[in-house]
Amino acid sequence: MLLAVALLTGCSPPPTSQDFELAGPLTNPEMPLPDGAVATLRSVTSELCTIAVPCVEAWSSDVGVFLRFDTVDDAESYVDAASDAEWDRFVVLDFSDVDIGSTRRSSVTSVILAQLPPEHAPFLF
Repeated sequence: MLLAVALLTGCSPPPTSQDFELAGPLTNPEMPLPDGAVATLRSVTSELCTIAVPCVEAWSSDVGVFLRFDTVDDAESYVDAASDAEWDRFVVLDFSDVDIGSTRRSSVTSVILAQLPPEHAPFLF
């Protein structure tokens, strides 16, 4: 029904997690993560994404753990349980196990979240 309404009104349906891969913003050379964080970036999807943590993509770096979930509800549940995390829709930035300082944290957060599209725009990555 949503698709029919979107087609009739000329609007696109909201993006879903499947329209996006977190690797894009994490490795974008035009908007690099600060202080060589990409050098320590590694995929940890098979280790972190389990029944207990229902993410579909996970990356770890010396500046944090970055996760993508299929649903906003799953992302929100993860953030509620984390001791120090930020999120935008399907994407969670978990800083619980790192101490990177407020300036570096702000830079990491802004670089990653700035590459997410507006809420009702299509994902580009």
